Amino acid sequence: MKVTCEHHCFQARDNNSDSVISYKIISGNEAGLFHVEPYTGHVRVASSLADKDGSKFTLEIMASDGGEESSINVTVNVSVFYKPSAQLVRHRGLHFESYKNSLILLERKDYAKYLGVLIDSSLTWKQHILFISSKISKSLGIISRLRHFVPTDTLLSIYRSLIQPYITYGIAVWGQAAQTNLDKLLILQKRALRLIHFAPYRSHAIPLFIHYNILPLNFQYCKSVCTIMHDVSNNSLPANISNLFLYPTQVHSYNTRFSEIGNFNIKYSRTNHLKHSFSIFGARIWNSIPQSIRILPKHKFKDSLHQLLLRILELEDTYVDTPTLVNKLSKMNV
Repeated sequence: MKVTCEHHCFQARDNNSDSVISYKIISGNEAGLFHVEPYTGHVRVASSLADKDGSKFTLEIMASDGGEESSINVTVNVSVFYKPSAQLVRHRGLHFESYKNSLILLERKDYAKYLGVLIDSSLTWKQHILFISSKISKSLGIISRLRHFVPTDTLLSIYRSLIQPYITYGIAVWGQAAQTNLDKLLILQKRALRLIHFAPYRSHAIPLFIHYNILPLNFQYCKSVCTIMHDVSNNSLPANISNLFLYPTQVHSYNTRFSEIGNFNIKYSRTNHLKHSFSIFGARIWNSIPQSIRILPKHKFKDSLHQLLLRILELEDTYVDTPTLVNKLSKMNV
């Protein structure tokens, strides 16, 4: 009779093919922590090993075909590791559930939904923008059907109820996505305003944004970031966000005009990815806001900033990107 061991399974083979091999633990299992399948040789955990982390057990397993002399014993050393190593989890895609004392293979997903935002593996935000686009497109159909029967104020209320929330929710996070992805939402914004105003399909939409007091996507992103920076400046955000920003006096001891007006220190960045991060872009856009607006209470700050952004939109008469918008914002006189 031969015995082989493959991980947790013991197999015995008898020269007599008609014999039935059975297995049992004959010593080392006094506490009943382990169990061997009688006809397969699989060794399994019979009870919780939560308090046995790091313990070692020596089991003696007997394989027999029922004859008096046709049996063989095998000694097995068992080491208990209650939690898997980080290397095992990282390389095999495993998840450990401590309450079950088991490892579960995780299925890889291209994106995950967290607090209503779709986060993809490369942080391109493409999936989230596509999700928003599908929701907005359905609302455009509602506006298209209702516009012949309800006044403009009602259509604007529908826009602010069914479209605007999708654009503003979490935009401070995903608003720095690639412009090619963001353009999908800007096109839908322009289409909605043309429908409300009964404007031709390809008419210039910037006058409509100004007329209805609505910000295009990039302008809305800047407003949302500025609103968060206003809270940072007033120490009304959690420390994990506020600590992303430092004043120049926290970096050096020199008295400069830059530090005296309440600007934030801008970190050095060598890559575009870091340059567009919230910790750098937030400081840069806050520093570009006129001092007379920065010191306002939050509700007045938001209103004044909104009107200032609309003025830039009217003067430029184009949908400028965020770096250009920051540059224009710093040159505005209030």
